Amino acid sequence: MNYLIITDGEEGLVSTCIANATNQQAVSQYVTDNSIDGVVVAESDTPHHLDCCSIVDGAVVKDDTKYDTVKMTVLRKERDALLTATDWWATGDRTMSAEQTAYRQALRDFPDSQEAADATLDEFKRLTTIWPTKPE
Repeated sequence: MNYLIITDGEEGLVSTCIANATNQQAVSQYVTDNSIDGVVVAESDTPHHLDCCSIVDGAVVKDDTKYDTVKMTVLRKERDALLTATDWWATGDRTMSAEQTAYRQALRDFPDSQEAADATLDEFKRLTTIWPTKPE
């Protein structure tokens, strides 16, 4: 069981994680040692990204809707960076190859793909997915 100290721990709202401990005693000691007032200690069986969670009956629970929103935001940022890295292919004095055109189109279509739907976020909010293969 992970115990998370959450500030502004209103029901349904998760804001900032101050500490993460494996037992209630360590969390209580952290609160005492740091003279922290007005915190909520919520329980969680698995680690979650705080912006993908809600507090329900004092427990941190994964909110699938919030998780999907965060995942798609991360996915689009990474996709946009991949497109930006190949923008020079489409400059006025160049003609893109068929492979380059197909790659850029695959990146544009990626958010609607099955690979995007199957993607997950790791504990550091890094996307785990297989991107289209960039041509040489």
